[in-house]
Amino acid sequence: MTGSGALFILDIINNETIECKALYEWRNDSLYDLCFNRFNFNNILWTVSADGFIQIWDTNNGFSSQPIHAFKAHNKEIYSCKWSTISHDSQSVITVSSDLSIKLWDAFSAQLINQYLGHEAIVYCSQWSPFMSGTFATTSGDSTLRVWSVKDCEPSLTLRASFG
Repeated sequence: MTGSGALFILDIINNETIECKALYEWRNDSLYDLCFNRFNFNNILWTVSADGFIQIWDTNNGFSSQPIHAFKAHNKEIYSCKWSTISHDSQSVITVSSDLSIKLWDAFSAQLINQYLGHEAIVYCSQWSPFMSGTFATTSGDSTLRVWSVKDCEPSLTLRASFG
């Protein structure tokens, strides 16, 4: 769980008690989201923050106060990060930001793979398709949902919300 500049790793004991296993702190700004690989338990977590940074944490480091890697990834707040959800896909993370961009990262090297532009307002959320390999959707303050393929820099589908 993230809160303010803190990342809490919680553990459930015997389905009855919750305890804090670890606390990681990013003192620069608020953490907004976290993601991890649910298929490969390598103890690596990504967090994103209001200062436009990505932080990568190794939970094997116990109560280490510093991420193993941190870097400026967007020009403004990063609202969401999502790790790819299909086990045979390449391991990728998507980040979305108030700088209107969507970025695709290699989850293990943290290298930028691609950038996607097209939204006309803050991009708030992204979600990988659980069924279509290399496909994700984003939502934005421009009242659109856009569906993207990791191979194309243009959305394959744009749906506009109608109000009235």
